[in-house]
Formats: sequence, C-alpha cells, structure tokens
Amino acid sequence: MIYIFVGHRGTGKSRFLKHLQTLLEKYHQEVIAVDLDQLIEIYTQKNIKDFFEEVGERVFRDVEQKALFSFFNDQIVEDKIYLVALGAGYKGALPENAHIIWLQRSTDHLGRIFLDRPRLEGQVSPLEEYFIRYKKRNIHYQNLADESLHLPENYKEVDPWLPIFWGLKPGEIGGCLTLLPWYLESKDHVKSYLSKRLQWGVQFFELRSDLLSLQQIHWLKELIPDSMILLSIRGNKEIPFSTIYTDWALELGAPSEKANIVSLHERKDSFTKTVETFKDYKGLHWKLAVEVKNWQELQEGYEWWQEDTQNRSFLPRSTNGRWSWFRLLHKYNMKLNFFREDIGSSLDQPYLVDWCNFNEFDQNQFGAVLGDPILHSWTPEEQRRFWSKDQCNSLKISLSEEDWTPQNLGFLKRLGMKYAAVTTPLKSKAYEICDVQDELSNELQSVNTLLFNNNEILGMNTDFEGLKTVCESQLLPRLNKPLEQWKVGVWGGGGTLAMIKKLFPQVVHFSARTGKTDVEKTFFEKLKRSNKYHFDVFIWAVGRERIDQGAVMPSQDLSFEYILDLNYAENSPGKELALMQGTQYISGEAMFLAQADLQRKFWSSSLT
Repeated sequence: MIYIFVGHRGTGKSRFLKHLQTLLEKYHQEVIAVDLDQLIEIYTQKNIKDFFEEVGERVFRDVEQKALFSFFNDQIVEDKIYLVALGAGYKGALPENAHIIWLQRSTDHLGRIFLDRPRLEGQVSPLEEYFIRYKKRNIHYQNLADESLHLPENYKEVDPWLPIFWGLKPGEIGGCLTLLPWYLESKDHVKSYLSKRLQWGVQFFELRSDLLSLQQIHWLKELIPDSMILLSIRGNKEIPFSTIYTDWALELGAPSEKANIVSLHERKDSFTKTVETFKDYKGLHWKLAVEVKNWQELQEGYEWWQEDTQNRSFLPRSTNGRWSWFRLLHKYNMKLNFFREDIGSSLDQPYLVDWCNFNEFDQNQFGAVLGDPILHSWTPEEQRRFWSKDQCNSLKISLSEEDWTPQNLGFLKRLGMKYAAVTTPLKSKAYEICDVQDELSNELQSVNTLLFNNNEILGMNTDFEGLKTVCESQLLPRLNKPLEQWKVGVWGGGGTLAMIKKLFPQVVHFSARTGKTDVEKTFFEKLKRSNKYHFDVFIWAVGRERIDQGAVMPSQDLSFEYILDLNYAENSPGKELALMQGTQYISGEAMFLAQADLQRKFWSSSLT
C-alpha cells in the first residue's frame, strides 16, 4: 500500500513520517518511508538547494516526478507499506491507487520563513513568497486528499492519537464528527473514509442537510448504525429519513415532531434574550451554538448550561476559534460536543489530536498557556507530560490584556486551572496578582509562570535564566569573550526589556515603533565599523503581529554577527532579517526549552 503525504512547506511531513514508521514497525509492519527531496538528491546526485538554483523551478518540477516514479519502478513490493512525503509544490502524476493524506498545522496560514531552503520568488520578501502559493496549494491539497490530519505545534508523542487515526487500535474517543462532502465524492470514497472512523468509538456522525447531498446522506445511512447518526436539519425543512437523533435548527422555525434536539446558531442582541428562544421547547435537548463575543457571555453561557447539564449543550462559537479550549475542557460532560479533523463545521471545534490527548481526570484540572497570540505556542505539548502526571490536561487559552481581569481569572480557576504559562504582554499583569518568593522576579516585576494552589497564586520568572542559558551555551563558545564585553543591541523588547538589561546593562535599545535609540551619540559612534554600526549580538524581541501593526525593521546601517531571536515562531521577522542580511541566526527555541525546564522545577518545588 502506498501512502502519499502532502502539505505546506514546513508543516513537518518528514518528521511525521519518522514517527509513523516507528509506530508501524512496533506493530510488526514492514515500512519504507522516504522524502521526495531525498529521492531527488539520489536521482540527480546533487544537493537539492543547489540543483534548484541551478535549473530553476520549471525543470525542477519535471525532475520531481521522474525521481518519484524512478523510485516506485524499482521498489514496489506488494506486502510492504510505502510512506512518501511530497514537496509542497509537487503537482505531477501520482502512483495509481495511492492513498493521499493532507498534513496540516494551525500555523500554516501564518506563513513560514526558511533559512535552509531554495527561494522561489527572490523579488519579494520570504513571507510574501510563502503566501503567493498558499491559497492555491490549499485548494490543490483539498482536491487531492482522501483524508487529512491536523498536527499539534511541536508535538513530542504520537500516542494515543496516531494509533487510533491509523486504525491500529480501536478507540473510545466519543464526541461528534461532522462529515464533510469533499471526502465523500463516491460510494467507494464513503466506504473507505468511514471504515476507519467507525472504529474510533465516536458517539455520533453528524449528517448536515446543508453540507451533504441527498445521495451522500443515503450512502452514509447505509453504513452508519442508526444509534450513531445525528441528522441535523439546516437550510431547508426537508427531513430525508427518520432516525433516532434529529437536530432541528430553530432558524427554520418551529421544529418538526420528529426532532428531539433543537439548536440555535443565530443570536439576538443580548445573550439573555438569545437563550430565551428555547423556553417554548421543553422536553427537547437544547443546543446553544451561537457566537459568543466576550468572556462575560462565555460565563453566562456556562451558567445557563450548568442549570441543566443533562438537557442542554453549550457550544460557543467565535470568528477565530478562541473558545475551542472551553469545548475541549468539557469533552466528557457536554452531552453534544464536536471535534474536527481539518476545517470542520466550526473553528471552535477542537482538533482530533487534541481531542484524543484530552484525558478524563477526576477533578478536570488543567494547565494552560495564557496570552494573545498563542496559536504558535509550544507550551501545551512541552508541558503535557508533566501536567498529566498531576492529573491535569493541557490547553491553549487566548487571553488579551483587556481580558486579564480578576473575574476572568477567577472563572478559569473555578473551571480547574492549576498551572499557567504566561506570554507577553501579560507578564507584568501576572506579577501583580501573585505571591513572588524570589528576588529576581521581584526585581523584574514580571512573571511567566503561575501556580494556583488552593487560595494562593505563586509566581516566578524563568525567562531570565532561559536567556542566560542560551547565551552561555550557544553564543559564548562562538564569540569567545565574556558576556560583559559583548556589544549587544535589542530591537523592541516590551515586557522582556528589563530582563535583557539585567543581563546586558550596556545594551543599546531600539524602539520597534520608530527605529530610534535613546543611547548617547558618542557611545553609539563607538559601534561604528566600515560605515555601519556593528553588534556582536542583536536580540530580536518583536513578534510578527507588531510588524503587521506598523512596527519598523532595522535600517541597513546596522550590522550583526549574530541575531538572537526571543521568538521561535516560524514567521518571525527576526528570521527574515537574518535571511535578508546573511547573518547567523539563533532561534528562540533553546531559550524556550531552558525556561520550560525551569517552570517544571518551580511547579514541582512549590507543590512539595
């Protein structure tokens, strides 16, 4: 059997194949896993980057297909499993009967910058280059794929989700899965797609009358047991067949007598008036799935659901998926709750992998990363194992500066929050609410680590030691001189500036808003070398969202030996600066891992 994996640049197809190969071999399956880039290098006997730059994209695409089919012509053995990761731009022919899986990540749409891959559009910025192809490739992958799998950011373990997804073992994952039309184009496609998912232990497969054709609905009805069908009537009032569970959208008017669930998706001006819509439909299950605009409404919806959890379901929606954590948190006690494999029918539906990773712990406690933006955050996967040892699940919770209020934090604590990793710009606010017991955190007046322990909130800053660790481990051996002799600049900084100045008191700080520095001109002139102001280390402390909001990039009269990025996001402007200037680049990954380890030590010591 041949499995072909497609996806955008940097999604992690090659890494995923290694995990999958290891897993399949544990199940005593004979596997050959290859990356198309490797096949091209074997076929051409050249480094892929050099070859691309030598021949150009048009010739390269032709060679891609030749390399792929050369491999299959030489290698195919019937009883082996072949796993092949394609390049993001591959549009050539594929082996007959190959099964195509689209690998995705939440950060695909944010763009990525690469330091070690050939440029495709040299006349535009690295990020623009990515976006030029993004939408067209999305359409291509969707048309091509037999199914898709959404991967977490920086995942470390594939159990339990990958064995369940691959059909290596049956699952008991519960929840509802909305079936989407693009994987169900023929009866054979329907059979293939469902055969695996029927083993997952899903509570319901939702058949929506506005998403599926009548023919698709009847194909599905033949294959899915009645007890696992949730027939959702949307768009028009026609009910294609009778089944045990029928959900009627109240936007259509009074429900059919065949309905035993009524759902609401369009809201009124106030949340209170919205929920009053249900009062005429006693004896039916009420599903509230309207847009929830803020934390106050989220809490109102939660209280409404708590009044009768057996006969109500509350599934908050948003324009950006910000409430997916709330749905995931109530995986085991919300009567109707949905997960998705890719786009789903709502951005607030948790992904399959997150759904499988969420455990049924006695007290439903959790650890979370708090901040905005957090889509790219590695914390949930990095801390998952530690938190789970304490019977806590792992969540990403979008919380802006305006949302950081005693009421909202109290609500999170009431829901079960025990651990929190706090991102910029919330670190100074986090300092204000907690009991800090170490001198450094008090000096910086900034904490990134919280423990909610009974009636007290303990906090600590682990960023400083993380920065110090990466400087000593990665930069000190290269610069070969003491830290106090380094010429250091920093672009931006915000809540991290105090930490940077503590480690480097003579740091030259540039405003990311204006590009100017307040350092005395005589001191600044000492940095001049060959008509440029030169730094040994230039610390990058500005996220992509700040650039999008009008922050500026450094001028050409600055030069750097190393760029140390405090950010590990793949679209970081610091990475773009390094690429454009040909400067050596150090990602924020090492700093993140160092401070994450210190977070675990703090949490462990605080609980003993």
